[in-house]
Amino acid sequence: MQRVYTFLVLLLAVSAVSCGEFEKLKKHGTFDAKYAKALEYYEKKEYVRAQQLFEDLSSSVNVGSEQGQTILYYQAMTNYQLNDYIMAGYQFRNYFRRYPLSEKAEECAYMSAYCHFLNSPPYSLDQTDSRDAITEFTFFVKQFPNSKYVPECNKMIDKLYEKLERKSYEIAKQYYRTEDYKASIAAFQNLFREFPDSKHREEGNFLIVKCNYLLTVNSVAAKADERVKTTLEACNKFKSAFRDSRYEQDVDELYKSTMKIKERLDRDKKANN
Repeated sequence: MQRVYTFLVLLLAVSAVSCGEFEKLKKHGTFDAKYAKALEYYEKKEYVRAQQLFEDLSSSVNVGSEQGQTILYYQAMTNYQLNDYIMAGYQFRNYFRRYPLSEKAEECAYMSAYCHFLNSPPYSLDQTDSRDAITEFTFFVKQFPNSKYVPECNKMIDKLYEKLERKSYEIAKQYYRTEDYKASIAAFQNLFREFPDSKHREEGNFLIVKCNYLLTVNSVAAKADERVKTTLEACNKFKSAFRDSRYEQDVDELYKSTMKIKERLDRDKKANN
């Protein structure tokens, strides 16, 4: 027990001395001393201290100098290691724009996009970072077609598109569940315009048919003919696009029911003439 106590006391003493030396360096150290120590801290994975020193150095360095490049690069890397992807991404982009011919320009362009990818939230939340990541990954692939990062870029682009597709699909389904059939139809149509090869095409197009049918059933007289026509067209379009579909029988039933509504409307017109 005594040994443990002694060890803890020594550890605290060393930590206190270390903190004191760090604060002294921050306040009174020369540029070169801070620069060397910041690189040392980074190599030792002491990212918090490295970040503080690089931040301090960035305010007094010539951005056009070699040290200016190095400091901005390590600012970005320390923030990345500290999981501050917003700041890291900003600094990686800044590096690429300032030093496009640097040997680290390619890496920083990739890391800028990757930080957006890491910030991309679950599909149910705002997808600005997902779209920004796709834009930057696409730019990167065009700018550096032979880069070692290209395969990973393409994989991440696919993942991001899957997330955007899922969000659009869930929005359309939610409109359907809440019986906002017009909005559901529009949302599914937007989904298929943006993602023509969507894995939800069959189900989504069936729900478009069903939404049109439900609008027809609940239609006011003035819009009944138009909605009957739209529903029948949706049924025919579905059967043409998805032969042997698991929804085939359901679509046939909706078609028959819609035809009965049409026949009733036609009889009513004749009776009123």
